[in-house]
Amino acid sequence: MATVKETVESGITPIILEFSEVKLFDSNEKIVRSFLTVNSLDIGVLGYAQYRFVARRTKVGNHLVRRHLEKLFRALPTFLDQNPDVSAVTVPVYARLLADSELANMLVDLSALYPEIPLSKICIELSADILYEELSAASEKIDELRALGVKVAICEVGDQFCPVFRLSEIKFDYAFMDAYSTASLDGDSADRIAGSLVKYLHYLDVRVIAPGLDTEAKIKGARAVGADGYTEDKEIERTIEEGVKE
Repeated sequence: MATVKETVESGITPIILEFSEVKLFDSNEKIVRSFLTVNSLDIGVLGYAQYRFVARRTKVGNHLVRRHLEKLFRALPTFLDQNPDVSAVTVPVYARLLADSELANMLVDLSALYPEIPLSKICIELSADILYEELSAASEKIDELRALGVKVAICEVGDQFCPVFRLSEIKFDYAFMDAYSTASLDGDSADRIAGSLVKYLHYLDVRVIAPGLDTEAKIKGARAVGADGYTEDKEIERTIEEGVKE
């Protein structure tokens, strides 16, 4: 863990912006998730899944989110020209960036530098861990972002301990299901676990994505319980190589 922390804090380069497409079942709309990957000469490749838990406990996470947004805004003119049907690109962020409007200020500053990029193309992705906190202040800051045109996604929704009913206190656009719920998609409990979650989220007028599906049975199960789409995430596609390395 110490080695991971040192690698993240070092700001080692190159840092690569990578994309994973969300495949929607009944829409031509395209949603894309974006991630940073840190290449370390010492311990190899650090993906978001490896550094996120370390980074979220320190201000290194704030720095990485800023770098992520800067790289994304630089890449988006080319990316959107090549993919005009993309309606939103997600960026994973840490809930503490909502405080003092830090995240909103980052986005406003970048929008001024890149006015050709509508903020409606940006979707911040918050962990469902936010549901364990006092939500009134966070909800106000999320509304502030939505007033700018930014979309909001909540990820890791629906583990066995997730207080899902608290989601009604937040206005958001997309939900990415937790692995606990997606694990049920090819079994007898699919409708009881994943299906109940999807119905509730649709009641909140939220589109539901089942991430990381690795079998055809789970993809069919996601469609059967009413999910709006899925990701495979077997290997994050490097859509843009040149111009996003540093």
